[in-house]
Amino acid sequence: MRDGLDAGDPPTLAGDMGPVPAGLIADFLDEQILAPLLPEDADFLERTAVVSRFTLDLARLLAPEAAVEQSVERLGRAAGLLQARRLNGLWDHVNPMLRATLMRRFQARIGADVR
Repeated sequence: MRDGLDAGDPPTLAGDMGPVPAGLIADFLDEQILAPLLPEDADFLERTAVVSRFTLDLARLLAPEAAVEQSVERLGRAAGLLQARRLNGLWDHVNPMLRATLMRRFQARIGADVR
């Protein structure tokens, strides 16, 4: 499953089980990837998921209470949850599946009106 997530493709289970349903992927991301994070890092990921890429300055605007540099450093080391895009100094979430899960969590917490 992790290999599929790293590749950005919908992962499949070994054997003839076929594609993994989106709900199972979301559950896996919630329980195995996001749940063990420090609360401040999970909050930082949720808040920055509203954009596909961000600079440190934009991250500070999206998550004003966060210690942005420390969260970016920890999350970059933690299973590669953030990936540096060196060309422009931007940061990307690893893949669209993670971002979709983060957006669902954020919307559940603050409501559907994410601006």
